[in-house]
Amino acid sequence: MRWWSRAPTTETPAEHPLYGADVALPLASASGGLRFSLFGFPVRVEWSFFLIVLFFGAVDVRWALVWMAVLFPSILVHELGHAFAARRLGAEPDVIIYAFGGLTTYVPTAPPTRAQAIGVSLAGPLAGFALGLGAVVCAVVLDAGLSTDDLSRGEGLARILALAVWINLAWGALNLLPVLPLDGGHVMQELLPGEAADRPVRAAVVSVVVAALTAAAFWQIEYRFAAFLMVVFGVQSLSVLVASRRHRAHHATAQAAEAALGRLQAGDSSALVDLERIAAHSGDPHLVEQLTTLLVEIFASTNRPDEARRILAGASVSVHPAWYGYVGLVDGDPTGCQQVIDAYRNRPSPSAARCLTLACLRAGRPLDVPAVLASGRPLTPQQVVAAAAAARSQHREDAAVAIEAILSSSPGGHR
Repeated sequence: MRWWSRAPTTETPAEHPLYGADVALPLASASGGLRFSLFGFPVRVEWSFFLIVLFFGAVDVRWALVWMAVLFPSILVHELGHAFAARRLGAEPDVIIYAFGGLTTYVPTAPPTRAQAIGVSLAGPLAGFALGLGAVVCAVVLDAGLSTDDLSRGEGLARILALAVWINLAWGALNLLPVLPLDGGHVMQELLPGEAADRPVRAAVVSVVVAALTAAAFWQIEYRFAAFLMVVFGVQSLSVLVASRRHRAHHATAQAAEAALGRLQAGDSSALVDLERIAAHSGDPHLVEQLTTLLVEIFASTNRPDEARRILAGASVSVHPAWYGYVGLVDGDPTGCQQVIDAYRNRPSPSAARCLTLACLRAGRPLDVPAVLASGRPLTPQQVVAAAAAARSQHREDAAVAIEAILSSSPGGHR
């Protein structure tokens, strides 16, 4: 019974690891299910929800039907509370109901304020509390009773009302605990001090502590299922903290690499040593691959094949085979250019396209560049123009410009 604000953001998931509650919903998927519209909100009931009937029906068919009759509207009312609050922000929410839970997703027209986000988070539990209090009033008026015996062994209306109170009041209160991804966790996150990018990490710290203490308390009083849920939520928050720490380290490494590249472009050759050090110690495979390829290209293009081979031998990631052929070509291997061409055809990529252009120009075969590029994945119009420019180039300076044009127009180019 949680909501997820899918507000437009320029941050990556790693930069904003707790932006949304979908990470805590392994049972909610993109699979099909029962679909309908209610109050203008698209609602999807996943097939996992109906497994509840099978689970309880194996013991008592009547109990399964009663459980379904109470649980479904309770979850739906909770999620509709979120949905109506989100609609007030100009969003068009979707509601998903899955096994033992629900999810409301929405994309606001503008990033919500803290107060607005808190309002959407609290709207669901408040709707559930209203339904639960309604069940209490009905029980009092009808003298139906609300004892724990009614909850586990009651019959008819007494059992229905007892379940409605337990689901909407007791579990509604549990949902307000300051643990992500519960609604209370989202409220706690908005109340914490700091910038928007920092609060999710701080909220994860609070979640880990509260989830651990609450799980121990529930286990002590023999509420095993609630204890299990707290353990799951605590582990998820802990994984967010680990991912956030790793991301900060990668960000710092990327900044150091960018600074070294700036020095290199300014003519400081000592930056090569720093780039090697960063490539050797970075935990980001993508950055390591980029730096390794760049170092191999620099050393090979400046006629230092031994240095290029040293970089390849010490690489902690897989480098495209085309670069091995290019180093061999620089070192005098007459088959090096063909090795690069074959490697590109076997596995075309922006990095291999760059290597191909360098190799063909060095081997005096510039006219091969367009034909080989066309033999790989389809070219964009910009790549065709760049490839033609590379083929016409007879001077090193023009070739460098053409190479950059090819790379910059290639999706995922490394510069």
